[in-house]
Amino acid sequence: MRSTSGMQATMMTLCMRYCKNREEAEDLLQEGFIKVFQKISTFRGQGSLEGWIRRILINHPEGYRIVFNLYVFENYSHKEIADQLGISENTSKSQLSRARGYLRKVLTDQATDQE
Repeated sequence: MRSTSGMQATMMTLCMRYCKNREEAEDLLQEGFIKVFQKISTFRGQGSLEGWIRRILINHPEGYRIVFNLYVFENYSHKEIADQLGISENTSKSQLSRARGYLRKVLTDQATDQE
């Protein structure tokens, strides 16, 4: 089993993928662990505790950001994302499309601002 500081570092890295800055990631980590402690009685021991905690943290950010990160950075398929989040595969695909559109807009706006 991982040390507490090792688990915290791993989960902080995960939170950084889903947040705009370190402060937001720290807030997500803290809120996520509060949720973990509140729901620890529901952990059935099926799979790893780390995986269960990851799911709680991942499910805390906005939908399209979650889908984007799971698909792009975590290499999940749309079926796996749908199963994990309790949504349809088509919803996962549309959320990914929405995230890409948002990212495209942000990059276009930044490029325009730099000109």
